Amino acid sequence: MVRAPDLARRLYAGSVLIWFAADSAGSLAAGAPVNVIGNMLFLELLLMPALLHWRAARRNAAGQA
Repeated sequence: MVRAPDLARRLYAGSVLIWFAADSAGSLAAGAPVNVIGNMLFLELLLMPALLHWRAARRNAAGQA
């Protein structure tokens, strides 16, 4: 059980964004810009659950206030 879901979500999202930036920059430097398109697809797949959970948590918090 996660005790600080907001922190966990931010750390996860930050890690995914760092991966995306580093891998995409490496792909561009290596002359493989097509790989960036694949990275964008993976970025969406990896971040979508976190974004949906964040929106649901905000809705629940607004309903409790």
